[in-house]
Amino acid sequence: MIVGIGWLLFFHSFFTINNIEISGGQRIEEKKIREVIQKQLLETRLMFFNQSNIFTFNKEEARQEIIKRYNVEDLRINKRLPKTIAVSFVEKTIAGIWFEKDKYYYIDDGGYILYEIETLEAEAKDFAVFKNKGEETKIKQDEIFKKVVMRDDFLDFLLILAKKVKEKAVFNQNYIFTINETESTIEINIIEGPTIYFNIEENLDKQSRKLEILLSEKLKGEEFKKIEYIDLRFGDKIYYK
Repeated sequence: MIVGIGWLLFFHSFFTINNIEISGGQRIEEKKIREVIQKQLLETRLMFFNQSNIFTFNKEEARQEIIKRYNVEDLRINKRLPKTIAVSFVEKTIAGIWFEKDKYYYIDDGGYILYEIETLEAEAKDFAVFKNKGEETKIKQDEIFKKVVMRDDFLDFLLILAKKVKEKAVFNQNYIFTINETESTIEINIIEGPTIYFNIEENLDKQSRKLEILLSEKLKGEEFKKIEYIDLRFGDKIYYK
């Protein structure tokens, strides 16, 4: 009887997982999470038991693999007899897009990598793009997650600046924020216009007001596109060429 019950529970097709339910995804495609689970179903556990069985499927292993690929919150994996694995999660709030070594990543307001973006075109319209100017990578691995590592004041300044630019619709053209930690500078590189320099050690509101005045009084319309750079980093002065 023991052998028969064991065979029924661990080897009979009645308890073979054939249904995977995914909930909570908005930007993360369900198929991406499903692929993680499906790959694990092909693996064995304890060298003998197939993880396609509802009782031998390792929820913690699946959880760690999903977290490693997608930095999500409130991740839950449940077994529903006789054949279903249910995965639910909450996506973290996206603060921007990090660009480095020809790859793009969503990041949250703590600088943590949420996941890599396969195509940028659609996403760039909704979020600011941040670029690492230095050659050394700023993406570091902690115990579980990858994170963009920079000075806290630098990251805070960067996110607030990006929010201000978006809210006030300062530029009609596409632009990228470039990080230059060595010079304590953030550059706004406008595709069809100048490069604008901000000093993170100076007051952001003051620098923003100087820029607004300059754009409203002297550099309107096509004149703005002809400018090579605007430098706001030095006290009350504005330099442009």
